[in-house]
Amino acid sequence: MSPDLRPGPDSPPTDELDSAETALGVLQQVVHTIAADDMSRQTPCTEFNVAELTDHLLNSITVIGGVADADLPPRDETESVEQQIIAAARPTLDAWHRHGLNGMVMVGPNEAPAAVMAGVLSIVARQSAQARGEPFDEEADAAMRALVEGQIEAESMPLYLTARLYDDGIIDPRDTRTVLGIALSAVHSAPVEGRRGFGVFRM
Repeated sequence: MSPDLRPGPDSPPTDELDSAETALGVLQQVVHTIAADDMSRQTPCTEFNVAELTDHLLNSITVIGGVADADLPPRDETESVEQQIIAAARPTLDAWHRHGLNGMVMVGPNEAPAAVMAGVLSIVARQSAQARGEPFDEEADAAMRALVEGQIEAESMPLYLTARLYDDGIIDPRDTRTVLGIALSAVHSAPVEGRRGFGVFRM
């Protein structure tokens, strides 16, 4: 959407968190009708029945929330599927609103852009809707994905990253010899004693 245009009631979400909030609303409508008797039923996704798909969905939400340090309550399997999902998804989204979309987050031993992780909830909602045979707004989803891809492209530029101290800094390639000479001179000016205490941590 052009920045000169004001958003209308049917405009796609403006960022990943807006998209995730919208996806949660769609997901809540999808799971609202699930009753206890439905849990053993097969879904259109041959890998899951309703109970297994619920477990898969809650695990995904829990992982996404954990990345943003969400304060997630223990799962209560006596509650309805809708209540279980809201109990996990609401604090997850609240944590992401506090965290924001800038920078990188740790996913296991690896780093990932925060914006991408925040957008995963909408992907999960789409898959859940498909597994239940419910419609999903493909046009809004495509607009959201284009927005994410554009943001990732812009935020992956070296100057963008180094300006926010996401790396150790970059130098003008023309200054490589000078900087390397200074570094070697600094290293050579002190005796080699090995490591004392901890090494260098990348923050």
